[in-house]
Amino acid sequence: AKVDALAREGAPFADALAELAEASGTPAPDALSAVADSGIPSAVSLRTSFGDLASEAVKASVRETASEDGGVGARLGAFLSSQVATRALEPQEGDSANAVLSRAQAAVDAEDFAAALAEVSTLSGAAAQTIAPWVDMAQSRLSALDALDGLSATLSPSN
Repeated sequence: AKVDALAREGAPFADALAELAEASGTPAPDALSAVADSGIPSAVSLRTSFGDLASEAVKASVRETASEDGGVGARLGAFLSSQVATRALEPQEGDSANAVLSRAQAAVDAEDFAAALAEVSTLSGAAAQTIAPWVDMAQSRLSALDALDGLSATLSPSN
């Protein structure tokens, strides 16, 4: 119970996990051990970090698209466009980085991080590289929570 409470709030839980593993004789899952010292990335941190990274990803996508399209004029236009590029905040149709990130934002707002990860997994190039730190945090959270649920089920008295 102590591991669960600490982990779900995003607090470090290495000591509690070690105590649980020793008391139960059950080794800690790798996905939990990997984040035990720092804590599982919280839903709040995922929600707050997504917006800035998504905005940067849209700008990176605009710059990348223009640099692929041609010469100096295109690159200058891309630079100017990226400086004023805005990100859609309502879910949009399509496969542009802006559309994908708008749908991912809706999923993040609903704390449906699995759906957000599914959306951003379709990004490529500069947009994918820019959003990668958030992807790593979200994957870490989902893996750790799955491992925590599995550990709880393994240790529950009904088993």
